[in-house]
Amino acid sequence: MTGNDQGLIVEKQKLHQSDIVVKESIQDEDRTMKRQKRDRLERAQARGYQAGVNGRSSENCPYQTQEARMNWLGGWRDARQDLQFGLYK
Repeated sequence: MTGNDQGLIVEKQKLHQSDIVVKESIQDEDRTMKRQKRDRLERAQARGYQAGVNGRSSENCPYQTQEARMNWLGGWRDARQDLQFGLYK
């Protein structure tokens, strides 16, 4: 093996290691984005629940995006059911 061949092998190893680092970085970003999205939707659901417990109308949903609106309305429905079952007065 010549010195040139060894240099190419070292370069390939470095490139492979940098690919791994880039892939791990992308995976971390994906996890962070999913967590932020989940947190945002959970917050919408919790706010909808509070609105339902406080007797607000479902027409008062403050969210425009379909996902957040669905979560808010789901929380609102859960609260209305809890009110019917007597869990809140």
